[in-house]
Amino acid sequence: MSALNKMLKIEDVQAGKLTGLVHGFVESDKKEEQAIVSKEMAPDVYNWLASLHLTEEYFNVFVRNNFDQIFKISTGINESKLIDMQVKLGHRKILMKHIQKLRNVT
Repeated sequence: MSALNKMLKIEDVQAGKLTGLVHGFVESDKKEEQAIVSKEMAPDVYNWLASLHLTEEYFNVFVRNNFDQIFKISTGINESKLIDMQVKLGHRKILMKHIQKLRNVT
C-alpha cells in the first residue's frame, strides 16, 4: 500500500473529500509562483502598469515573458504578442495605446 493510500481512505476519495486537498495544493503552488516575481525585479514595468491600473493582473505575465524593462515593452510588444500573453481585449487596447506613447518617447 502506498503512502498516499495510507493517508487517504478510498471512501474519502469517492466521497469527493480529496477535491479540497488537491485544490489546496494548486492554490499553494499559485501563491508560490506569484511570490517569485516581485516589484524589485522590474520596478519601471511595475510602476508603468500601476499607472494603468493593470499591475495586479499583468505584472507577472509581463516579467515571465521577459518584458521586464520599458525598452523591451516599447520595442517588443505588439497586438499579437498581447494575445499570446492572454491579455483581455479591453486591456490590449489600453496597453497598445500606451505602448505607442512609449515608442514616441523612447
